[in-house]
Amino acid sequence: VLFALWIPLELKLHDPLVDLRQVKNRSVLTADASGFLISVAMYLLLPIIVEFVQVPSSNGYGFGTSVVVSGLVLVPLSVGSFAASRLLVPYEKRFGARSMIPLGSLVLAAAAVFFCIQHNALWEAFLAMGIGGLAIGFTTGAMPGFIVRAVPSSEVGSATGFYQVVRGIGLSLGSALSAAVLLAHTPDGEALPLLSGFRVVLIIAASLCVLTAIISFVLPGREPKNAMNATENDEVDELMQEEAEIGGAGIVG
Repeated sequence: VLFALWIPLELKLHDPLVDLRQVKNRSVLTADASGFLISVAMYLLLPIIVEFVQVPSSNGYGFGTSVVVSGLVLVPLSVGSFAASRLLVPYEKRFGARSMIPLGSLVLAAAAVFFCIQHNALWEAFLAMGIGGLAIGFTTGAMPGFIVRAVPSSEVGSATGFYQVVRGIGLSLGSALSAAVLLAHTPDGEALPLLSGFRVVLIIAASLCVLTAIISFVLPGREPKNAMNATENDEVDELMQEEAEIGGAGIVG
């Protein structure tokens, strides 16, 4: 409710804290919409895998791992994010920016579908996390580039700040949604959800990723024009790499 009241107020102000009119730019809207959806999907996938591996195998699924081992499951996530940070700039120069978010989204969907189908061995959780890290690195690395190249330098801080807020809302929503689905699949008197609960969460995550891929490919229209000089381009490339490297930091936290 407060968010709904805040939006009209910001639109009326001559010098708003966050210039929501920037969302009229299709590149900015692409980053914001994709950032929101992929953030929801992230919290419907990655923490779920960590929870899954800790479930005692006596429950009919899970691996009964310790907190230490389940924490190590996050290592491939960081490796994948770092690998993406090294690959995304050469990819952009070769194939352009438009396909980066759709590609990362579809790869993340593949990780969710893979673990939904294959969850009989612990290595499959590690593999799904690695694939997810690569996907998150591509998507979260590409999104700020769309914004920075689309708005005047004086408005970059406001635009990227709003993007981070939107992503934060998505992460919170994903966390709440995953908990709600698992709770709905937990029998009365039981402490742990049924396997079907985890599968439903993963299917929702994959569906959101596919939706993100479609929106992020269709919404921008033509390839964003780049009027920056070589130095500015290098700075944007560095920003994209940094965003890719820390793409999974919120999940790890």
